[in-house]
Amino acid sequence: MSDSEKLLDSDHESLPGPSVHSLPDGSSAHHTGNNDLVDTFSLFKTYLDGKIATLHKDLTVGNENFATKLKQEVSVKLKGEGNQIQFNFNCEIMADLVKLQKRIPDEDAACLKLVSGAILKVKKCNKLIRIADKSTTGWKTVREYESDDLASDSEDEKRIRSAESRAIRSIKEKKRPHPYRTVTATVSAPPAPMPNQHNVQQNNYQQPPFRTSRRREPSSHDICYNCNQLVLAFGLSSAPYLFTKCLRPIVKYWRKNGVDIVLYLDDGLGMGKNKQEASECSSFVKTSLLEAGFLINMDKSIFEPVQCLEWLGLVWDSSDFSISISDRRIDNTLTSLVDILNNFPNFTARKLAQVTGKVISMSPVMGNITSLMTRYLHWAIENRVKWDLKLILECPDCVFNELTFWLNNI
Repeated sequence: MSDSEKLLDSDHESLPGPSVHSLPDGSSAHHTGNNDLVDTFSLFKTYLDGKIATLHKDLTVGNENFATKLKQEVSVKLKGEGNQIQFNFNCEIMADLVKLQKRIPDEDAACLKLVSGAILKVKKCNKLIRIADKSTTGWKTVREYESDDLASDSEDEKRIRSAESRAIRSIKEKKRPHPYRTVTATVSAPPAPMPNQHNVQQNNYQQPPFRTSRRREPSSHDICYNCNQLVLAFGLSSAPYLFTKCLRPIVKYWRKNGVDIVLYLDDGLGMGKNKQEASECSSFVKTSLLEAGFLINMDKSIFEPVQCLEWLGLVWDSSDFSISISDRRIDNTLTSLVDILNNFPNFTARKLAQVTGKVISMSPVMGNITSLMTRYLHWAIENRVKWDLKLILECPDCVFNELTFWLNNI
């Protein structure tokens, strides 16, 4: 081999060969593109998972806050203020414990057990608070409830009722000065006499027995009073109740027998379709009253049928179906108005109330004008110091105008 050929061989060996990195082929380029796509997708997935986790956390916190707010709005209303404060505080503690329980990982079983036990204790405390607040005996019922040995949840309502009953009995026993004494009778004891029904012991007071005595003969020093059976034994205070109570069954008996009658205390008004029917009803009512033992005031009673009569201070006229105020009441009211205007403004609250009452009693005939034109009269009466002291009028002109109005228009 010549020197020129050796030189060419050495130059050919010194030339660099093709590199994979500098001149890639088609398969290596495709593999590199796949790796970049995987890395990009992995980064996007990591970013998306983080955002979803953050959103889930925000939604959880928002739901918990909303649930807590909703529970506070619809919370249980208790009667006792102290019970209500303690109950609300326990609810807040329980809500915080529930949040803590959700944030503890499932692997930490010991912490989950402790938090669950604390939640159960708070729930039990709130249950006892509601029992004490609902019961009339308060926390005595709770103590009786906790001392009960029953443990079944199905018997819980029975436990509460029995605990409340025991608490009520314990309170009654404490209020009782001494327990009931049971007297044990011996064989040799004599038979006890029949007790007198008046010999009753109440509040450590024993009523003396009724003592009978022989009939006393009349004496020359005795004084008799004749009331003509026209007075009430207990005064006038019980008269409305007595008349209503006694006459209600009789009125029911009359109406059952077809009598059209209305009764106000001891004053009655009967009606009939014609004179004959009215006479029969009048005779029936009169006979019934006498048979029932009532004393009829014949001077004030009218048993003969008429078409116009005065009843309850009003004149009832069935011929033209009208009612009016009797002349007697009008004259009486005018006299009172003249008297109070002559002494104006020197009069008492009692005097003004009498005049106002007479005007108001005419409302069935005059209507609402009796109330509208007595407003300042009522105001003056309500500003009284005492009934029999002179009135101090805040609006004397208005009171005077109302009194003058009734004097000129009755």
